[in-house]
Amino acid sequence: MVETIILMIMAAGACAFDAFTALAGFIPLVGQVLIFSAIAVDFVVFSIIELWLIMKGGWSVRKQSAALVGNLLSEIPFLNAIPFRLVGLAVSIYMINHPKIASLAGAAKPTA
Repeated sequence: MVETIILMIMAAGACAFDAFTALAGFIPLVGQVLIFSAIAVDFVVFSIIELWLIMKGGWSVRKQSAALVGNLLSEIPFLNAIPFRLVGLAVSIYMINHPKIASLAGAAKPTA
């Protein structure tokens, strides 16, 4: 529970920094420096989130798909002002803590 709260605070901080850099990206020199620093922050936060999810038992693609999609969407410049990472992390934590829900999410496979 404590590490979940710490991870959510870290993801919320990264989302807030992304939103700030998306708004400040239009300032000629400072904006570009902030955008490149946001890429570094995103990489560090992405690595920590994925490592934590793997350690908590999120080896399967179904359990990590929400966090992975959220992290990848947060890498798109100017679209990263929306907190995709935070929502994806919350969904992944819920799926790891409720394995029956994760198995139901994988049961609905399209037929070809």
